[in-house]
Amino acid sequence: MIRYWLIVVLLLADQALKTYIRTYLIPGWSIVVIPGVLNLTYLRNSGAAFGLLSRKTEFLVVVTILAISTIIYVYPQLPKNKKMLRTGLSLGLAGALGNLIDRVRFGYVIDMFDLSFWPGIFNLADLAIVVGVILIIIDLLVVVEQEAER
Repeated sequence: MIRYWLIVVLLLADQALKTYIRTYLIPGWSIVVIPGVLNLTYLRNSGAAFGLLSRKTEFLVVVTILAISTIIYVYPQLPKNKKMLRTGLSLGLAGALGNLIDRVRFGYVIDMFDLSFWPGIFNLADLAIVVGVILIIIDLLVVVEQEAER
């Protein structure tokens, strides 16, 4: 079973945070959360990560729908003991859905996390995708290591 609780919690938190940012900030404005470390900055991102593929909304919607469809197709076929892989895919699914909602509603994704030590501004959905990919990579590395030991 897909980790529905994880997807729902992340999706609701992502959309709530984006609603807060859209309601209380003007694009480009920031709120200092941790001085010198974290600001909440309202950015309208019409592209993918780091603004790549800017203004290619239709293409990004299609790619996202393909990614979501692939996860939904592959997930039930995974062995039950692949918890890290299943969690990684659930995180990716939640993040993809969160950003897809923005692209369909607004034509852009609302980003807000502005870390002083990181070059871009991102959102909770992006964070879920990145952590999900990391978990998937770790799971794959464990499988490769186990195969090498055999």
